Amino acid sequence: MSMLTGARHTFDRPRRGNAHLRWDMRRDVPRAELRDLEDRMRQDPVRPLSTSPPPDPEAWAGGLARGVVEILHGLRPLAQLRRWVVPDLYDLLASMLPGDRGPQVVAGSCHVLSTHVCPIREGVVEVAVVVRAGSRTRAIALRLEDFRGRWLTTALDVA
Repeated sequence: MSMLTGARHTFDRPRRGNAHLRWDMRRDVPRAELRDLEDRMRQDPVRPLSTSPPPDPEAWAGGLARGVVEILHGLRPLAQLRRWVVPDLYDLLASMLPGDRGPQVVAGSCHVLSTHVCPIREGVVEVAVVVRAGSRTRAIALRLEDFRGRWLTTALDVA
């Protein structure tokens, strides 16, 4: 997906909910840290932790993308993403959140309009999701990697 390539991670936050973000683990994590992270993500061939495949990526990515938009709009706590994104991405999202301003859209007004999954290789998919939040429509691109039978977000682009 072209949305996942480009310059090092960037974000712009003129107002809560309007943040633009582009982050990719393999581009934005320093090389020494990346090797360590990739080693921790690799399945142990001697003692696999999970033999079941991760859930359907289309439905799962739609829910995650909606959650990201709700977090950016102040409708949901960031902590709900901790298990589903790599640590450096979580830290970047935490740094993007503005202070204590109230939600910019009404709870329940975020809806997934469309989802498109593109398999990259075994255990890796890229997903494009369109989410409506109030009067604004957001495009979200995610790279999901199978991590012990669950999806882990390793790249995120929010426009």
